[in-house]
Amino acid sequence: MESQLDDVKKLLQQLALRPRAIISDKMLQEQILGVNYGIDHLLKKSEETLAAYREMETAIATTPMTPLKSYNKRRNVDKQLTELQGKLQCAGYISDLLWDTYEKWLEQRWRLFQKRSNSK
Repeated sequence: MESQLDDVKKLLQQLALRPRAIISDKMLQEQILGVNYGIDHLLKKSEETLAAYREMETAIATTPMTPLKSYNKRRNVDKQLTELQGKLQCAGYISDLLWDTYEKWLEQRWRLFQKRSNSK
C-alpha cells in the first residue's frame, strides 16, 4: 500500500510541475487497480480482525479470563480496527483522486479529439 501511495504522490508531483504533461491511460489504470487491490486487501484484513473479535467474545463467555487479559485482547483488536479504518479511508481518498484524474484526462483527450475533428 505504501509503494502505491508513493507512486500516487509522484504522479501528483509530476502533474503539479507539468500540468500539461501527457499521462498515459495505462499508467492511470495501473494506479487505480493498485489502490483498489490495496482496498480489497484491507477489507479482507478487517473482516479477519472482526471474525477474531467475535471469536474472542464467544471464548470469553465460555473460558474465563482475567480482567487484564480480556482488556488487553480487546484493546489490541480495537487498535487493529482503528488502524484499518484509517488505512481504508486513506485508500478511498486516493482512489477517488485517481478516478477524478482519470476522468479529467479522458475529458481532455475528448476535447483534443473534437478540436482535431473540427479543424479538418
